[in-house]
Amino acid sequence: MLKRSIAVILLVVMVGGLLIACEPEKEPISQAEAVNIVMKAMDVEQSDNPSIHVHQGVQAGKDVFNVYITVGNVSKTYVVAVNGGDILAIFDGAGHSH
Repeated sequence: MLKRSIAVILLVVMVGGLLIACEPEKEPISQAEAVNIVMKAMDVEQSDNPSIHVHQGVQAGKDVFNVYITVGNVSKTYVVAVNGGDILAIFDGAGHSH
């Protein structure tokens, strides 16, 4: 009886773990949507004349947009997830060159 109870508990824990790990894939966004997300996060409008540059890349195994934005004397780099548009990181300074 004890072995059966332990087996049932382990089965429930394993199935629960699998269900938690099965997070649905978020929809991909475009570069334009990534720029809009960053502008909204910085509370910037087109009339502020921002300088924006975008590169697609991979960070921590996730596809991302690296959005480099300068408004006046403020430069930041935003890392935005391609799937879902979550902001994963923000860095001060552009840190970008060609």
